[in-house]
Parts: sequence; structure tokens; C-alpha cells
Amino acid sequence: TSVTSTGASTISTTSAATSTRPAPVIFPPIEGGSANWVFHLGLNCWEEHGAVSLPDSNPLLGTYTVEECRQKCEIHPDCEAAVIATHVSTPTFPCFLRTRVEIAQCRSYADFDVWEIQRTPSTTSLSSSTTSTSVTSTGDFVPIDGGIDRACRGVSSGDNNPSYYVIQNGISDLDGCKAICVLDALCQGIEYSTGRCELWVRPGGIEATAAVQGFICLRYTGAPTTTQSPWSFVPVDGGVNRVCRGRSPDDNLPSHYTVAASSGMSLDQCKAECAALAGCRGIEHNQGGRCELWVHSIGATRTLSGYVCLRFDA
Repeated sequence: TSVTSTGASTISTTSAATSTRPAPVIFPPIEGGSANWVFHLGLNCWEEHGAVSLPDSNPLLGTYTVEECRQKCEIHPDCEAAVIATHVSTPTFPCFLRTRVEIAQCRSYADFDVWEIQRTPSTTSLSSSTTSTSVTSTGDFVPIDGGIDRACRGVSSGDNNPSYYVIQNGISDLDGCKAICVLDALCQGIEYSTGRCELWVRPGGIEATAAVQGFICLRYTGAPTTTQSPWSFVPVDGGVNRVCRGRSPDDNLPSHYTVAASSGMSLDQCKAECAALAGCRGIEHNQGGRCELWVHSIGATRTLSGYVCLRFDA
């Protein structure tokens, strides 16, 4: 994996249409709207890379919630996609409006998401150049302890270690929170309250809840594993959407790791390879099945959508 000096992350030099990019997710119309949306996580489209910027929209003046940015796109007759820069840790984000969109030519980018508008409603298919995934196509979300007015916890109602979950900003509803969980390789379930989405990535899953009004706790049955791994792997900096680094976020020397597989390897298989390798310190794995076995101490991470970084606690 590589990251540019500006902090924008890329996956090699391939286009965003490669298998390493998560499948798009279809969303229903926003409140007051009529168009469906196709959500592309960790993608960016711009001039000569799959899109053209609309006038005075690169970005729009001010910042917006995800729903507000999509509204701006829907009311503009020429808008084909809203691009949202999610790198800022605020409730609102820079919003870019694009036209002449060719998703296959867009690029994988950390901290950017593309919302492609489908002005003719369709929930069954996309163009032949992409493969779609509905929000409920993989596994189900099951209420824990009734789900409603419950907050997720680890082994007990008081076990709420921040390393157990990753907070997703800008998710406006429960369905959006579910969709992001489906895309994340480690997500075991979600805790949702208005404007706040926690993806629970604790290896042992969600084992308890606490009574908190206005919260919902759901277990995701489509998770890669819902039981404790036979090996102890600890998420680094939250684990999800992180690539491993050495002493600093820019320290990615090839000597730090061995590539066990460039594609096609499951997360559990990657863990097993690490456990069998003397001196393995951890793994970096992506949704396309790339597995890096880190033999150098993992002291830092960097953001990159679709990846996980786990430290091996031998």
C-alpha cells in the first residue's frame, strides 16, 4: 500500500475499479428526494480521473452534512455525483459536485467518498462495469437484549473500552450505519444514536449491553467471525480502515513485511499465516484478500479505506 505526501491514499496505481475496492452499496432516496444513491466508500472522482467539476462546486462554499451535500447534487440538473471529503473531524464536510462521471476511471482515496445519484430509481442493478451490494444482502442485524435503548458493551455492562469500536461521522440514519458495517472487514455489530454510529470491531464481538435511552445495539450476523480467534490480534488505532506503519505514518519500508498473498486470502487465513511465522508482529489485510505479515514492530498507522491493521499478541 502507498500514501502520497499530501495524505491522500492510493492502492498501487490501479484504477478504482479493481477488486480491492469495496462493492458499492445502494441507498434509498433521501427525505424529500426521489433518486436512489450508490455509495462508493474510499473513492474520489475529479478532472481526468472519472469526472468533471460543476462550476463553483469544487468545493461548494461552506461545509455540509452528508445528506445536505446529496441534496445539493439532486437539485442541480447536471450533477451526477456528490464527492465528500471526510478527513475533517467535524459534523460537516467539504462538498464537491461532479458531472460526466465514469466510476471505473475514479481513484481509490482515503477520506473521500462518492455518492453517485441514480435519478431513475432502481434497486436491482447497476451498470455492467460495477457489482452492487444491497444493505441487507450479507447477513442480518439482530437486536441484542432487545436492541432499543441499549448501548453495546464488551464482556459486561461496564466494559466500554474505546478500542472496541470505531466512530463514523456524517452518517445520518440507522441504515447508513448498517451499510458501513457491512463494508468493514472487522465489524461485529453497531451502536447507533442520532448522528452517531459506532462500528464494533472487538474480536470477541458484543457480549453485553447497558441501558442508555436513545441508543440501539445490533449484532451483525454476517461478520467474518463472531467468536474469539484462537490467536490474539489487537486492532491498532481502531484497526478498521487503517494500514500498518513502522515508527511513523510514513514508515512503510518493504523490509518491514512479507506479502503472504496479493489477493484472495481471508482475514482468518492471514492471521494463521502470521501465527505460524516466527517473529510476526502483526498483519495488514484488505477486502481484496491482500495479506501483509509484519515482522517489524507496528508503531503507527495511516488511514486507508478497506484495510485493517492488527497487532499480533503472541
